[in-house]
Amino acid sequence: MSHINNMAPPIIDVTPVMAAFSTSSSSSSASPDLTHNPELRACVDAIRAACINWGFFQCTHHGIPDDVLEHFDHECRNFFELPLSVKRPIKRTATNSRGWFDDELTKQIRDWKECIDIGQPGKSKVDGENQWPSASAAPAFRPAMERYYHHCWVLSRALLRACAVGLGMAPNHFDEEAEPHTSYLRLNYYPVCGQKIAPDTHGYDEPDPEHEGSLGINKHSDAGCLTVLRQYPDQPSSLQVYQDDRWHRVVPMKGALTINIGDMMQVWSNGLYKAPLHRVLADRERVRYSAPFFYNPSYRTMVTPVKSAGVPKYHPLSWAEFRRRRFEGDFGDYSADVQISDWLIKGGKYGGGGLTSSRL
Repeated sequence: MSHINNMAPPIIDVTPVMAAFSTSSSSSSASPDLTHNPELRACVDAIRAACINWGFFQCTHHGIPDDVLEHFDHECRNFFELPLSVKRPIKRTATNSRGWFDDELTKQIRDWKECIDIGQPGKSKVDGENQWPSASAAPAFRPAMERYYHHCWVLSRALLRACAVGLGMAPNHFDEEAEPHTSYLRLNYYPVCGQKIAPDTHGYDEPDPEHEGSLGINKHSDAGCLTVLRQYPDQPSSLQVYQDDRWHRVVPMKGALTINIGDMMQVWSNGLYKAPLHRVLADRERVRYSAPFFYNPSYRTMVTPVKSAGVPKYHPLSWAEFRRRRFEGDFGDYSADVQISDWLIKGGKYGGGGLTSSRL
C-alpha cells in the first residue's frame, strides 16, 4: 500500500481511496466500516501517518488519465515559450491574482521563476478572473488546462475525504466547507539561474541573494486544504521539505503526484496534520517545470478545528480574508506574510477579534 523511507515522504497507492471517495455525489454521512475493507483502512492509515509525520506524500494510481497528463505537459511547456508580447497582456495585477507573472515575492524576497495562475470559471471578488493567452497563439492551451484542473479536483476531493476519516470524522465532513471550492492551478517555469545560487545545505533562514545565493522559491507553507503537485523525474529534483531540523529533497517518482497539506487542513485538524515548510532550489544548468493545484475551501468558510481533535488551539478564521492577505504578501512588499500561527488561541495576534470574518 505504501513505501516508507524515513528520510523521505512516503509513496502511497491511493487506489482504495479513489474507489471509495471520488464519486460525484457526497459520501455517506456515516464513517465507513474500515474493518470490512482492510485495503481502504490501510490506505487511510498511511495517508493519516504521512499527514502527521511529514505533511507530504507521493500518490500513485491517482486516476488522472495518461492522455490528460501528456496534453497538459505539452501545453505547459508551450506556454512558457510564447513571446512576451502574448504573455504581458495577461499579467496579473493587485486586483486580479490570476494570470501570468514573473515577479512574485515569498517572504518579501523575489522568487526565481515565471508562472501563470488559473482558477475557477467566472469572476471572484477575492481573486479576480482567469486570463488566457489568445487562441491564435495557443489554441490548445485552455482545453488542456481545464481538463487537468477537473481531474485534480476529483483527486483532491477524494484525498480530503480520506483526511476526514483519518481524523475520526465522516468522509463528507468537509464537503460543505470545501464547496464551491476556490482552487487554482499554477504553472511554474524555473529558468537557469544566472546568479549565485543557494546550496541545498543552506539552513532554515532565507538566504541573502547577494551574499548567499538565490532560491527558486523561498520557504513557505501552502495556504489552502491540500496541494496536488505535478513534477518530473527527468528534471532537477529541486523541491525540499523541512523535517527534523533539516531540509529533505522530495524526489519525484515516475507516474506519481506529490501531495502536501495546507494551512487550512492544519487548522481543521487542530495541528495534528502538518502544513510543512518547503522551498525550491535554483539551478545553474537546467530548467525545471512544475504545476501545483491548490485545493482551497469555499470563500464562505470559517475554518475551525474538528471536534474529534480535542480542545481547539485556533480561533475561527475566514478563508476569504486569509487568502486575500496571503496574496497581498505574494504580490508586493506589504510587511510580513499572514500566517495561521496568528490565529493560535495561545500567542496568536488575531484571535478573538481581528480578521475572523471576511470583509468581502
